[in-house]
Amino acid sequence: MHFGQFLIQEGAITPHQILDALDEQRRSMPFLGRLAVEHEVMTVEAVLEVLDALKHGGANGTHFGDVAVALGFVDEATRTRLLELQRNSFPPLGEVLVRQGALDAREMAQMLKEFIQSARIGRGAASSGH
Repeated sequence: MHFGQFLIQEGAITPHQILDALDEQRRSMPFLGRLAVEHEVMTVEAVLEVLDALKHGGANGTHFGDVAVALGFVDEATRTRLLELQRNSFPPLGEVLVRQGALDAREMAQMLKEFIQSARIGRGAASSGH
């Protein structure tokens, strides 16, 4: 079970609050092109070329990293590293919920503790065959 589902199930937050927090989390995620420039694996010009290819390529569902690899600006390992940096650069869900006022820091700490305990119990039951 995901932490957000746990919070809703426990009545700590509403589905609307979790959706708002997930939206904020998504909006705070940096663009791959920005990360590529910041980590000096692409130039601004190369990023613009990839964006232009995305805009004019007409390939729906094609992602920045895929085009950057196809055009030879980065290799697969670099693309994977950039995607990992991107995933790790948005704030934790609990932090967003506290910032939005859905829970205070004390409540969030308690809910996180309960979530971790329930996950341990669930794994123990699964591994023991219960």
